[in-house]
Amino acid sequence: MKTITKYFVLICFLIASLSGCAEKPQEKIYRVGVLVSVNELISIFDGFKEKMTELGYIEGENIVYELYIAPNPVGNEQIIQKYVDEKVDLIFSFATEAAIEAKAVAEGTGVPVVFTCTFIEGTGLVNSVSSPGGDITGVRYPTTESATGRLEYLHEIAPNAKRIFVPYLNGYPTTSPQIEVLRTLASDLNLNLIEGPFATPQEVKAYLDERAASSDIGMDAILMMAEPFSVIPEVFNEVYKFADEHNLPVSSFMVFKEAYGPIIGFHPTNTNMGSMAAIQADKVLKGIPAGTLPVFTSDNDLNINYKLIQKMGLNVSEGLLARAYEIVR
Repeated sequence: MKTITKYFVLICFLIASLSGCAEKPQEKIYRVGVLVSVNELISIFDGFKEKMTELGYIEGENIVYELYIAPNPVGNEQIIQKYVDEKVDLIFSFATEAAIEAKAVAEGTGVPVVFTCTFIEGTGLVNSVSSPGGDITGVRYPTTESATGRLEYLHEIAPNAKRIFVPYLNGYPTTSPQIEVLRTLASDLNLNLIEGPFATPQEVKAYLDERAASSDIGMDAILMMAEPFSVIPEVFNEVYKFADEHNLPVSSFMVFKEAYGPIIGFHPTNTNMGSMAAIQADKVLKGIPAGTLPVFTSDNDLNINYKLIQKMGLNVSEGLLARAYEIVR
């Protein structure tokens, strides 16, 4: 009996050993090249990674991110080519210029591109929202929606402001569709849109200096559209300084924590844009061709600088405050 038990234990040991030696299928480790062309938007990547983790992609276990934060918005083809040469599973890029360059370099290579916080109007980035085509998809920035929302909220809080100054980078692809919808809305609201197409930040400063020296500055409020000048410090610092000196309400993409700058910020939350892009990336990594996935559009969030509104002697309704994503008090 003891002999039978001994052999039984030995057989069990051998079976367990052989089972342990059996080769387990190795889980694929995905490699994602990440191109960030605007450092101020880095929190988009935080939202992307957080959502990817929720979807089962654990950094260091089954996914690796190769992050590159570009010193300039354009001229990053070399790092994209590196991602392509290394055959990453996906390129995740933002904002607009990075997405355009990623598409140009990766097109036809089999490396899919997912973008976010990106203008698609006038850029030729996708064939359409419903069918982007090629090997690219992502999350559209709500360009025209942000323009009209910024004007509507500005008018609601500062109804006596009739002359609205709109500075922007002349010739930038997304300015035309925004200006078109703003013209229509301004006409409906009986507002005078003062368009300021400029080629350089220096031109913006020169114009504001000229206005400051005049007996009539020629504007009652300022609206910053979704285009480069709204995020270039050399421009928006001059605009906000001018507005502060002349007690002008500003509507733009963000608000500050102090009583300075825009009274209204209307812009998608960065982490939400990253999270939406992760949902697209997950589908692509699971084998769905990127070009067949409809482009998402991120929602704008309303931010109100109540502290600044009070300082300027303006009023904001409780209904509007209730709609706000963030209120600076």
